Amino acid sequence: MNIQKNIPSCRIKKVEITNEKITGRGGLPIFLRYVDSIGILPLFKNELIDIRKSKKGQPVESIIRQVVAFMADGSSSSIISFDEIKKDEGYAAALECSRSELISSHTVRRFFQNFTSSLKSNRLRKILKAEFIRQVRATTPEQITLDIDTMVLDNSESDRRHGVKPTYKKGVKGFQNLQVTWNGILVDALFRNGSAHSNHGDDVLHILRNVINTIRKGYRQDVPITITMDSGFFSEENLVFLSEEMNVTFIAMGKMYDDLREKVKLIPTNEYSLFEGKRKIWTYTEFNDKRESWKRTTGFRVVHTCLLTDDNGQAELDFIREDSLIYTNSKTLSCKDIITLAHNRGRSELTNRSFKEFMTTETLPFKNFGMNTAWYFIMAISHSLFVGFRNEILAVVKCVSDTANPTTIRRQVFDIAAKVIRKGTGFILKFPSGVYNRLNIEKLWEQVNIKLPSPTIIIQ
Repeated sequence: MNIQKNIPSCRIKKVEITNEKITGRGGLPIFLRYVDSIGILPLFKNELIDIRKSKKGQPVESIIRQVVAFMADGSSSSIISFDEIKKDEGYAAALECSRSELISSHTVRRFFQNFTSSLKSNRLRKILKAEFIRQVRATTPEQITLDIDTMVLDNSESDRRHGVKPTYKKGVKGFQNLQVTWNGILVDALFRNGSAHSNHGDDVLHILRNVINTIRKGYRQDVPITITMDSGFFSEENLVFLSEEMNVTFIAMGKMYDDLREKVKLIPTNEYSLFEGKRKIWTYTEFNDKRESWKRTTGFRVVHTCLLTDDNGQAELDFIREDSLIYTNSKTLSCKDIITLAHNRGRSELTNRSFKEFMTTETLPFKNFGMNTAWYFIMAISHSLFVGFRNEILAVVKCVSDTANPTTIRRQVFDIAAKVIRKGTGFILKFPSGVYNRLNIEKLWEQVNIKLPSPTIIIQ
């Protein structure tokens, strides 16, 4: 037997060091060129101008750019990783800077130590909403549907962090943030301790008033706005506020109190109609309801639904059928439209899932509450940019679908080999031919270099 036949013809005999600038994050420069093209970094410079107290060190926009790249890359969630990155010539080349311009973990910590008050974090909230309005203007929707919900970040293993408290999830300590979402991104949020429930204080009124006014001033005064919410936000104060003060439509999941349960039992079967979803079938009817504790003299329209079949089309037994109540102030929407909007709240869950996947870990890096607040908001802005990059660039060039999750984009677009070479007075980014053709790099590069309308801060 000839053993030589089993030896690869291109067998590697030796390993050596190369001084060429090679990176395994070849897609990162394309994403960063998109970030540069929309012009969001100057907003950080303007909003955080007082953070840089001396001319020494990196400018604010340079630090933010590198932090956004770190978050979008997602290879690590540890601040210490910045020290490893600082040694990498290839990574520096991918960020279009020199190694000396790369920031260290010490620089990152020192930068976030500036965010000890909520006032500075509110500036980041303004940038988050500015990016939302930019994406709204880019898609020009005829109506806007927002969802409000809470999202728990599990920090049980780091319970010495400020604000880490028991949440409504059994055995989970962490943060419970109030978030408004739209089209896969966070519109606005309040970073809160773990014990802050859905209707904590006036948080709901504050955030919804802020977002609705931002849309009307930054996009269109007359655009129809619908707010969807789960039963955790069900209260007369919230419903009246949305209906009478903000003049928007709400779709709110109600609570099945005992008197309501008895009421729906008395409704004749022939007054129910069928609603067929993609997999399940419900029966539904509608009536008006006003809770006895409410001060208003009139109630709201209510749609009662009862699940008939499971995902496989099998009939549910009577004693395990799920039923729900959907409250609304709309007089024009059909019952089917109301049910559809209520069911579409699942998209908000997908947004939260995408955001957590983008974060790579729910554990926040600092002990200080203010520093973690700033990290969270820059993470939210980075996620919005990531989703914008997917929708406005990757999906247009047809590299990935407009529903691709962060992991898919990172593996297929970011984690590719590339070499940076100097030619004349400039640099060229080179890719293997297979990757170049698969991702249509030429078209991608053309798209990200098109100057896009920049986000602007909406002053209220």
